[in-house]
Amino acid sequence: MNLSGSGELSGTATVPGSYNVTVRATDSSTGPGAPFSTDVSYTLQVATPVVVVNPTTLANATAGSNYSDTVTATGAVAPYSFSVTAGTLPPGMVLGPTGALSGTPTAAGNFSFTITASDAHGQTGSRPYTMTVAVPSLTMLPPSVPSGTAGTAYSQTLTASGGNAPYTFTATAGALPAGLVLSGAGLLSGTPTVDGTFNFTVTVTDSTTGTAGTTSVAYTLVIAAPTITLSPGALPDGQYGLPYNQALTANGGSTPYGFAVTSGTLPPGISLSSAGVFSGTPTVVGSSTFTVTATDHLGYTGPQSTRWRSPTTLRSPILIRPRHSMASL
Repeated sequence: MNLSGSGELSGTATVPGSYNVTVRATDSSTGPGAPFSTDVSYTLQVATPVVVVNPTTLANATAGSNYSDTVTATGAVAPYSFSVTAGTLPPGMVLGPTGALSGTPTAAGNFSFTITASDAHGQTGSRPYTMTVAVPSLTMLPPSVPSGTAGTAYSQTLTASGGNAPYTFTATAGALPAGLVLSGAGLLSGTPTVDGTFNFTVTVTDSTTGTAGTTSVAYTLVIAAPTITLSPGALPDGQYGLPYNQALTANGGSTPYGFAVTSGTLPPGISLSSAGVFSGTPTVVGSSTFTVTATDHLGYTGPQSTRWRSPTTLRSPILIRPRHSMASL
């Protein structure tokens, strides 16, 4: 504050307290004894300003969700600066010097702290706050998983949102199909070794401290039996007394396959190896009808009734012709 020559006392006091001053007024006269003056003593009280921090309460937060609010102050000289002078903010949140309270809280619970505002001349005011950080709500996707086939590689990734990453996935009820595993990162993979319908529950947990966010989804995974087919669809004819060789192949299941005659009779002199090769030299002229069944390494042989496990077969006659016609004899 300052006093002008015209007697105006003005300014902005920056320090509270009690100030004793004497003011002298002098006139403009001339002559003997001039100028004339008089003194008056004053006591000036400068009160401490009341700095008020606002708002009175802060909005609550949710763990894993972005938060933003602003603290302001009135009653003193701007600009104000803000700081936390007692207690602790929720982990993941910060208070900026201009009063911006922001961040993504990583812990759920109740948090108490005091925010103090300082004005341009160091005068302060404080307000205590209590903030509740709620447990996050999680979502897991997909809501259902695709079917698979026994003996065929399977892979499906589960994901989560809401809360704080990273997430941990666990199978908490039921049983996965044999051959499949669920990783902690949510990858359901492997090669199923059995068919059927499997019901299981997966629970995902986020990284929120205090009380973590969780959610569970019940899944039904259908594993079908493989459909095994044989090739070729028909066997070439052979000739009496001449070597015969024909390989069968199978697909639709998982290798290796085994082959066997399950009904009927091969032509005399012809045999079928477990690897699916017909070979030998026919010793009789005529026709033979028989059934060959291919079995994959998991024991599947093709569709049967409602379990889809009956043999997949190749049914074909082999005609053994004579080496020479009658006309040539």
